[in-house]
Amino acid sequence: FYLTSESEIAPEGYRYTGFSFESGDEWYTGTPMNDVRRSPAAAGHDGKAYCFGGHGVDEKGENILLSSVEMYDPATREWTFRAPIREGRAKSVAVELGGLIYVIGGYAVVQGANGEPVEDMIDSLDAYDPASDTWTQLSSMMSLRQNAAAVTHQGKIYVFSGYGADPGKREQGDPRYNLVSAEVYDPELDVWSPLSPSLAARNAPSAGVVDGLIYLVSGR
Repeated sequence: FYLTSESEIAPEGYRYTGFSFESGDEWYTGTPMNDVRRSPAAAGHDGKAYCFGGHGVDEKGENILLSSVEMYDPATREWTFRAPIREGRAKSVAVELGGLIYVIGGYAVVQGANGEPVEDMIDSLDAYDPASDTWTQLSSMMSLRQNAAAVTHQGKIYVFSGYGADPGKREQGDPRYNLVSAEVYDPELDVWSPLSPSLAARNAPSAGVVDGLIYLVSGR
């Protein structure tokens, strides 16, 4: 598995590659990505790692939201650009399910209350097909979310917490806050449904599945 990190201190039993940790006791510097980026979404599929969006810089050195997508092949240690996502975004979360990679929520440029472009949380769901290098826009989440946690379980996608706004509080000018809400997506129906809220509102948690239970960990 691969973990993006700004630290060059590897946990015990792992090695730092410049963008990931791998099992073993040797160190080497991996090939840098083509685009400098932070807060991207990432997922693995069929032996390759995919990185989506994030904060980057343009030719003038100014901060931008990236729409670019890159694929890393461990066999060649090379990054390759793939089809970009439909809008630049950062702080999304990505999961793989059934051969597709789903990029969920995040932070993007949207239309403000007076028609002007503003940066805000989004509710987007987009599916990337690595086999055809194509994107499909799917039904939006019920809540605006960035820095959410997401996992797959029994053919569905579960999304928890993050920072944003729940239904009824989504308009420009409404406050944004740490979320306690959760929702589940059924890819066969292209439908989101609410779940019981977690025990505490939190931004940027992590989640994992063990023995049929989903564990929501940490956050702020």
